[in-house]
Amino acid sequence: MLSSRNVSSLARTTTMKEQPMSGLFSRILVAVDGSEPFKVATAVAARLAREHCGDLLLCFCVNWKPLIAQFESIGAIVDPTPTIEAMKERGRSVIAEASEIAKRMGVDARSRTAAGDPTTTVLTLAY
Repeated sequence: MLSSRNVSSLARTTTMKEQPMSGLFSRILVAVDGSEPFKVATAVAARLAREHCGDLLLCFCVNWKPLIAQFESIGAIVDPTPTIEAMKERGRSVIAEASEIAKRMGVDARSRTAAGDPTTTVLTLAY
């Protein structure tokens, strides 16, 4: 398990030469999912944003369509709202954790919790 000290340490040890690359890291998007690797990815992205004066956007995708499809496939008549709301709450929690990591790295990140297919959502936010 990665502690906050380990995340900060790892982000610092992966520092490249302190030569900002014009525009290369002006916008950085990190899709966060609550896994252990997302903590390291967030710390490294925050370091890059800080070093290159870039904007950091943290995104969590609530993919509720497979849930609805599963309910429909078994013929269940269930209100999916409580489950979808729990998924959204999990997203808010993960975003809050990622925002705290970025803040410890000296970056005020923007965040977005979106619904839908994660791949499509991330690609849409990237452009």
